[in-house]
Amino acid sequence: ILLLNNDRIIMLFLNLFSTKVVQKVEFEVADLQEQKYYSGLLSSVIWSFNINGQHWRFSIMRKILPLGSMQRDFLNFLQQNILN
Repeated sequence: ILLLNNDRIIMLFLNLFSTKVVQKVEFEVADLQEQKYYSGLLSSVIWSFNINGQHWRFSIMRKILPLGSMQRDFLNFLQQNILN
C-alpha cells in the first residue's frame, strides 16, 4: 500500500493471508531521485525512483473498483505534486 503527501512516502507491506502490516518503510519525497512515470499501459502506470541507493518500482492499477475515484485522485496527485 502506498500512502503519500507532499512531504513523505509511506509503504506498507501486508501479509497475504492475514492482511496485517509486516513492514513499514518511510521516505522523504525530497529525497526521491531519477523518477520515471510511464502511463503507456492500458490498465496500469509504472512509477519508479531511486532513494538511498535503492531502486523502487511500482505498477499501479489505474482503476480499482472499490476505491471509486480515489485511485484516479491518487494518480493525479502523484503526477502534479510528486513528479513535478
